[in-house]
Amino acid sequence: MYRILWAWTIALVLLAFPSRNALADYSANHTSTVKWVKIYNTDVIYFQLNIQPTTACAQPYFMLSTTLTSEQRNRYYAMLLAANATGDVVRVGYGTEPGDCHNDRAIVYALQAE
Repeated sequence: MYRILWAWTIALVLLAFPSRNALADYSANHTSTVKWVKIYNTDVIYFQLNIQPTTACAQPYFMLSTTLTSEQRNRYYAMLLAANATGDVVRVGYGTEPGDCHNDRAIVYALQAE
């Protein structure tokens, strides 16, 4: 009986205090050419667009989500490098709320070559 009561208490507490990531939402798209691409700590990828949109995050550039698989991250990285080298336009899908920031950088939810 106490285990069931304890489980319900934990469930209610978790529902009452959602994580920041639970508040994140892909809510905007922006197209531009890529200004620069940077890898940090071997698997975190940052990039900035030549016409960077205003986001809720403190840093004026994007970050690929750390939840991407290695295969997804490699595809996005290749796309960003190719767009940077050729001057081609990319479409970036991102969120506009503070929950869409990770370490003050806007998280990318989608990336498309135009």
